[in-house]
This record gives sequence, structure tokens and C-alpha cells, in this order.
Amino acid sequence: MGMNKDVSKMASKRTEYPPKFREEICRLVIEDNRSATSVAVKFGINKNTVCSWVRNYRRAHPLPSYAEEQGIMKSVREEESELKRKTKKKTLRSNG
Repeated sequence: MGMNKDVSKMASKRTEYPPKFREEICRLVIEDNRSATSVAVKFGINKNTVCSWVRNYRRAHPLPSYAEEQGIMKSVREEESELKRKTKKKTLRSNG
């Protein structure tokens, strides 16, 4: 006969995690600057689940999205680089 299986009889592997646990996972990613993948592997959670929790956490709190945060960090690095370059020029001029 074929592959007819009663889907309603299949066991669900969905795990419910307590809100405090989810929050701690999000803090590890956001505050400790750990990757979602490394945290997921360490705690045996699907990477996409961790990413979803972090995204929802950022939305629920006044935090920028990951993409916005990366843009902010890029701008900061560019500004730091420009300041170093200007400082180096001034130092060379005053010593020369």
C-alpha cells in the first residue's frame, strides 16, 4: 500500500523552554556577544530557535536588530579608524 501514515499518531519532538531560560540564552548572545550557533550547540537547542528567541527579545526590549547593530558597529569602527588616521597625521606633522 504506500506510505500512508496517520500524522495525528506521530509523536511531537517539540520542547517547551521556560521563559527565564530563553531570556538567559538571549543574554548570552546579546550581552556576552556569543554567536547564536555556539550557544545553540552548547545547550543542545536548534540554531534557528535561538535566532528566533533573540529576534523576539530584541523586539520586546529597546534594542536594535542584529543588522542594525552590525551597521552601528561598522560606523563606530570606521570613525575610530578615521580618528586614528588623523591623530597619526598630526603626530607626524608635529614631529617633522
